[in-house]
Amino acid sequence: MAEYNTEQKKLLLEFLEENHDSAYTIEEISNELKAKGASVGKSTVYRLMTRLVEEKRVQRFAGEKTVFSSPASSSMQCSTRSR
Repeated sequence: MAEYNTEQKKLLLEFLEENHDSAYTIEEISNELKAKGASVGKSTVYRLMTRLVEEKRVQRFAGEKTVFSSPASSSMQCSTRSR
């Protein structure tokens, strides 16, 4: 399957790199991108993050609430947290 580098994916990857020291839910990521003027919905963010998990660029850990984070290393991570 061909990989598309959409503007939304580019903005998401930039956001994750810029915020590598924090963790965010899908909704928080979507809201942050919208606050920066991007037209990215929650379903798009979810789909892109799922693809990053499949590409092993993000890891997903089971828990009460799934959040995504990007550590200082070149690979991104997904973890969980409670609010």
